[in-house]
Amino acid sequence: YTGKREILIMLTGNGRQLIPGRGRVVAEFQIDQALIDEIRTATADGAKYEPTLAIDIVDDQTDIVAHVTRTLYIRRKRSTA
Repeated sequence: YTGKREILIMLTGNGRQLIPGRGRVVAEFQIDQALIDEIRTATADGAKYEPTLAIDIVDDQTDIVAHVTRTLYIRRKRSTA
């Protein structure tokens, strides 16, 4: 979570299925403080930032079903004042 000052959109993604997904599958993004700081620095002047994150999709038994990458589009919201 970068805060209310930024806009975040998922642009693209691709992945590789490892095993068939049966039942419920889950993907969880882990964004650490270092990435949040990097995003804030990169977008401070209003520029866009497009990091690519790697995510594992897991099933209910926590077996990895697929590896996925997602490219995000992030920029600061424009001031309305």
